[in-house]
Amino acid sequence: MQMDGSLAPFSVTLAQASVVGGKAISANVTLNAAVPTGGVAVSLSSSNPSVAAVSATVTMAAGTRSSKSSIATSAVVSQILVTITAAYQGNGAGATLTVKP
Repeated sequence: MQMDGSLAPFSVTLAQASVVGGKAISANVTLNAAVPTGGVAVSLSSSNPSVAAVSATVTMAAGTRSSKSSIATSAVVSQILVTITAAYQGNGAGATLTVKP
C-alpha cells in the first residue's frame, strides 16, 4: 500500500444512527481525495468493540474515494453510544452509533 500524507479520512457515515444490538449495519468511509496507485489501508476502530465490532482495516483501491465496511453489534441491556473511527496517517474521522436493547 502506498503511503500518501495528503490523504485523510473525510467522513464516516453510518447506514443508520442507531441499531438494536445483535444486528449488523454498514459504515461508509470517505477520504478527502482519490486513492493513489497501489491503494491504501485505512484503520477502523470502535470505542467499545464488545458492543460494536469493526474490521481492523478497510482496503481502498486506487481511484476510489470511499469504501463500505460492516459493523457487528452485540445485544445490550441498556442504550450504549459507540464511536466508530477511521484513521489514516494520523488523521481521522468518526461517527457515533447508538446501540439499543
